[in-house]
Amino acid sequence: MGSAKGVGVALTVLGLILLMLSFAPTQQKVFEETFVVPPLSYYYYCTTFDRKVDLTIEVRVLQGGYRDINFWVMPASEFFAYASGNAYRVYTIPSRQRVSEASISWSPPEGIQICFVYDNKFSIFESRTVYSKIVATYPGPTGELMWTGLVLMFVGMLIVAGSGDKKGGSPQATSGNQ
Repeated sequence: MGSAKGVGVALTVLGLILLMLSFAPTQQKVFEETFVVPPLSYYYYCTTFDRKVDLTIEVRVLQGGYRDINFWVMPASEFFAYASGNAYRVYTIPSRQRVSEASISWSPPEGIQICFVYDNKFSIFESRTVYSKIVATYPGPTGELMWTGLVLMFVGMLIVAGSGDKKGGSPQATSGNQ
């Protein structure tokens, strides 16, 4: 095998590997923290997910009161209403009232800033110590890997096809009696 043909095969194989990897889901830790929420107060974290994502949200109250907290998930526009003391709406599925411990799976809408609110407004005297972790799983395909893999495969196949036997002439017919 010539060196050009070897390079072509290597590029084709690398492209195929990248193409396959583009379909594997990737995980990213979005948030992980232990924090204290004072009485009559709240703690929040806001972020935006620009593409389809599946979240795994863990909330655990480690100490304080009855080891419970309100956990609200809402668009940023609703958070501003909440923070101002006005009426607000939350996403029903991930939100929890007076939760001690929860593991929640949820897919947020794309392109909207989402706020995760740990609400201790109901408690007059007790702080709450809370641990929370949010992990995002992005389903494949990943565009960058997919396109890079396709280009490498195409270039590799072109190199292999272009580096065929170039000796010229036509093959000689041979007989069985030599």
